[in-house]
Amino acid sequence: MSAQAVFKQMRNHFLKTGEIMQGAEFTRKIAMRYDVDSVIDGLLMFNRYLDEQRKEVG
Repeated sequence: MSAQAVFKQMRNHFLKTGEIMQGAEFTRKIAMRYDVDSVIDGLLMFNRYLDEQRKEVG
């Protein structure tokens, strides 16, 4: 379930800013709040989401 929360936070940030969350913000909002497996799984989900977005545009 936490992987889904990581994905949602990453997607929401992307939709709001048009950028991928990085650096201190990523550390504070994602890396420090969730276990490693959830972060990795959430990032993989977010990566698939970005791949789908690219397919729709291209």
